[in-house]
Amino acid sequence: MNSRQIPAFLYGLALASMAWSHAAHSALAALALISLVVVAPQEFARRAPQYCKLLLAFSAFIALAYFAAADKERAYNDIKGLWPLAHLFVAAVAISPSNIGVFVHTFLYVSAGAALYSVLQYFAFLPESDLVDQGGRYTATSHVWAFCVCMTTLVAVSFDAVLRRSGHHKIIAATICIFALFSLWISQERANLLLAVLCMALIPLLHQSCTKRMKCILLAAIPVLFIVALAFADTRLATLLDIFSDPELAINSIRILHWQVALEAFQSAPWFGHGLGSYPQLVAENIEHRDSLLPSVEKGHIWCHNMPLQLLATTGIFGTSIAAFVAYKITMPLVRAIKTHNEAALFGLCACLIHFGTSATDTPSLQSVRLAAFTILVGAAYGAKQPD
Repeated sequence: MNSRQIPAFLYGLALASMAWSHAAHSALAALALISLVVVAPQEFARRAPQYCKLLLAFSAFIALAYFAAADKERAYNDIKGLWPLAHLFVAAVAISPSNIGVFVHTFLYVSAGAALYSVLQYFAFLPESDLVDQGGRYTATSHVWAFCVCMTTLVAVSFDAVLRRSGHHKIIAATICIFALFSLWISQERANLLLAVLCMALIPLLHQSCTKRMKCILLAAIPVLFIVALAFADTRLATLLDIFSDPELAINSIRILHWQVALEAFQSAPWFGHGLGSYPQLVAENIEHRDSLLPSVEKGHIWCHNMPLQLLATTGIFGTSIAAFVAYKITMPLVRAIKTHNEAALFGLCACLIHFGTSATDTPSLQSVRLAAFTILVGAAYGAKQPD
């Protein structure tokens, strides 16, 4: 490994570490930045991503929203998890076409170990996690969501490798993909398993190495396998089969109450919202639902379990439009790169699908570990499609 590959290796390790520790990615990303400054400081100016100025403007908007908030402490709770936005810049500089392989291999093999660990827990070869009450019985980390977002990302990256590689490398990638899918299945996290399957459908659809016949076979087989997996799943995961016939059964009732509170709050201040950090107070002021929601809010569940509604309630149409514009400007270059930089584009688009998809039932953009999984992979995708 040469010195220019070290930052890519550390970033691959940072992404994979989410399956083992919810905080290690911070230290590893910091090491990646330091190593990049040491071995190639000139790269920051030469390889700055195209959205660099947009990212700086968005950061300025976040700072302005913070200083305009009535309660600075609560506003800080809303934005303190946004620091991984820096990966969109640093990872894009650290990772290039010549070292993307190091990043991918490191991520695949280190996170595959966590998937195997989870499977061994399920079959009682290893002790279960102490996160049983949080749904994390079969996880290798202290944070259920960190593990699940890493496994979802692993499914996407390994499935791409299955279609892109040959020989024993294809077999290894397929094995890793199966372990990652199985670990999501036993974790009972519905949104993550669904998004992993959607990534598996998106990848062959846009994959350059996939023939039309293979695309048709995979696109027909994947939904069937998903339905079969749900049919044999435990009760919580099996409720996905009722998403259309009985949505209240499939969706947590507390989430629905949160959504109603956020929607009512948005309707009362549609243009600029109630300010960053205002959601706990909005719950307290909601006469109809506060008795049901305040206990969980007081325990730290301070967001409404839906990123668009959270933005609408706190920043209104103005702030939500800015966030949507930034997301659009980051996503569209990846769509346009499908034919020219297929692997990088697919990594970035799968990261967008996972992150934006989980935003429908949660607020991953406000949680540093889940935002980091998105920004590291998108930054890596942008870096891989730039010339060395």
